[in-house]
Order: sequence, then C-alpha cells, then structure tokens
Amino acid sequence: MIKKIDTLYPVSIWLGYCTTEEEYESIFHDGEWKKTIEEHSSCDGLTVYYNHKLLIHYNNYFEFGTIIHECYHAGNNIWNCIGAKHDTDNDEPFSYLLSFLTEESRKFLAERFSPEMSKDINNS
Repeated sequence: MIKKIDTLYPVSIWLGYCTTEEEYESIFHDGEWKKTIEEHSSCDGLTVYYNHKLLIHYNNYFEFGTIIHECYHAGNNIWNCIGAKHDTDNDEPFSYLLSFLTEESRKFLAERFSPEMSKDINNS
C-alpha cells in the first residue's frame, strides 16, 4: 500500500506500508532504491530519498517511536535537499515539518488498520 501525501519544497513525499517492489518502482523508476531496501529489509521502518522523491516506509510491525524515528530521517532529507541547517536557537521550522510528517503517517496507518478510526481522525 502506498500513498502520495504532498510535495514540500522540491520533494515529493510518499508513505508506504509493506510496500511491494512494483510500488517502489512506480515512484523511483529505476533500480537505485533496491540496494537500500535490501540492506534494511528487517527494519520496522525505512526512509528512502532519491532524486527529490521521499518514501517513508513502514513494515508489518510499528510503534509510535518508529513513526517519529522515520519522520525525523525524512525531515533531515528534506532539510538537506533545500540546504537548510538545524538551528537550536530556533527549531520551530523543523518542529513543524516533523509534526506534519508524523501526523500524515499517523493518518495513513490509521486508514490501513482501522477505517472507522480513520473517519474519526480525518474529521477532527
């Protein structure tokens, strides 16, 4: 299962759950992603960034910590892409980005696991 959530800056963002090779190929259009996927196939989650395309992928098992962990990687990829630097005196921009990615992941996973929960979340 895969879903495009947004384009932020010059980065297209996708979320995936138990993503198939065909779904990866539909995003990245070449085999560059395969090595990364194979190296991390036993992980709870994985973030792949290639050619201004970002996929946050969750495997069968996940916890809230995994969502935050992968969203942090995704945020760093976006920050690097646009040339932004972490600013410990004003970390609000990165915090908002992390909140956005985390919330979108939560909604995506809720849709996958509980359609009824998804209705409640999306109406709030």
